[in-house]
Amino acid sequence: MQAVETARLRLRMITTDDAEFIQRLYSSEDFLRYIGDKEITNTAKAEEYIENNILKMHQEKWVCLLMVELKAISTPIGVCGSITRTSLLKQQDWSVSMITNRLVDKDPYNLSHRFKKHFGLSPSQYRKNYRLTS
Repeated sequence: MQAVETARLRLRMITTDDAEFIQRLYSSEDFLRYIGDKEITNTAKAEEYIENNILKMHQEKWVCLLMVELKAISTPIGVCGSITRTSLLKQQDWSVSMITNRLVDKDPYNLSHRFKKHFGLSPSQYRKNYRLTS
């Protein structure tokens, strides 16, 4: 994928060269609080996460996270992109309300409605299917 640029920012594919930044970002207090612990405790685990999750997601689903960096000094400041959060439903002991508390939209009805529209299953139906295949 070719980088996308604005006057001040560059959005580009994340590579394993970004492992140190990804490790710091994914270990930050806000990331852990609002996104969750991906257990990226060192740069080797960050490289593995980039290869097995970020790049794999792009290869298989054509959606991914992109590195956001300040163009003038080529400094990473964050990531952005499109991901699916079905992994939250795999937390067997979490209710839909607990899941929505971890998202921007905190309304369980909205989550259920949008989830069913996108996947053709309610969150509880998806969870039942996941249990059968896990």
